Amino acid sequence: MRLLASKQDETRAWPGGFGHAKVGANYGPSFVAHGEAQQRGYDQILWLLGPDCLVTEAGASNFFVVMRNKETGEEELITAPLEDKVILPGVTRRSVIELVRERLGNVKVVERTFGMGELVSAWEDGRIVEAFVSGTAVS
Repeated sequence: MRLLASKQDETRAWPGGFGHAKVGANYGPSFVAHGEAQQRGYDQILWLLGPDCLVTEAGASNFFVVMRNKETGEEELITAPLEDKVILPGVTRRSVIELVRERLGNVKVVERTFGMGELVSAWEDGRIVEAFVSGTAVS
């Protein structure tokens, strides 16, 4: 899957909004950006938030990245946290987290904010193992 990072003036959800709720108003505004991404050869938008370009979701799916921790070298499954209510909590997201915790003891699950700059740095350092999205919707 090819993801296009959202532009600085494009936001799917923001703190204090209702990005955590599965309602049409969360997705209607994203259709134009999605269409533009497809015209450019991408499958979906990687939604970033604010001046720090915090990674939130990819389209209507939760975004996960597995990378080696810069200090410890341990593999971590990283995804955005639920506290800001910017991402969908979703049963599929919870299932992925539970499966990794139960079956992949060598991968630590970390729910925290992280930005595009951190992903770029990890990519340049060769620390990214994989990235994927999960969700129940079909696009």
